[in-house]
Amino acid sequence: MATGVAGCTSGSKTNETPQEDTLTVADKAHELYMTVAEYEAMAPEMREARRNSVILSEYVKRDGMRYFLDITEEKAGELGVNPEGFRECVAQIEAANKMIAEQMEAGDTVEMVDVYGEFLKMKERFPQSIVVREFLYDLYGKYVFGGGNLDEIKECVAPEVLELLIKEAQAGARDGSKVNLILEEDGQEDWYLVSFTDGGKDGLHRFKGTVKDGKPYIEEME
Repeated sequence: MATGVAGCTSGSKTNETPQEDTLTVADKAHELYMTVAEYEAMAPEMREARRNSVILSEYVKRDGMRYFLDITEEKAGELGVNPEGFRECVAQIEAANKMIAEQMEAGDTVEMVDVYGEFLKMKERFPQSIVVREFLYDLYGKYVFGGGNLDEIKECVAPEVLELLIKEAQAGARDGSKVNLILEEDGQEDWYLVSFTDGGKDGLHRFKGTVKDGKPYIEEME
């Protein structure tokens, strides 16, 4: 059984600073490595949890088969993490360490995750992934479900992909059609998963997307 610490979260109340209030929604979303759609759908307390996770991921370290947080509560506060968020992160790490110990005692295989290393990978890919993911949100919201003219974005998709999208759009979006989640497929570079609900039925598509000359380009659709 594999396990690890995915990040530190907290349901504490958001304390936005005047400086944050001057940022656009896109700026706030991108600071948290999220699309605008993801940010707007997230409750304020969950945005705060995401911010804590981004800040503290650098300080989640390993000592053998245990994790620890290599930063004081005071220093974390200077970086923008409130006390409740810091303590929640510590509690989550302690819970993860307990689970790891129990799994090892049971003879299970335990995979330790490099939390900061995974964060750096996400950060490195973010300039491309945000362009593709924002495009996929618009693709479904404005065109497949929104009835927009797909010819407007034909330079952003391969001809065979455009053909598939036209067929999907022609089926007609019904009440309750929406995108639920868009994320990069784990271990599959340039592949993205689009989870959606259409007419009360859940669906999933895979897209291979890259960025060319600063613009998204969808090469394949499954």
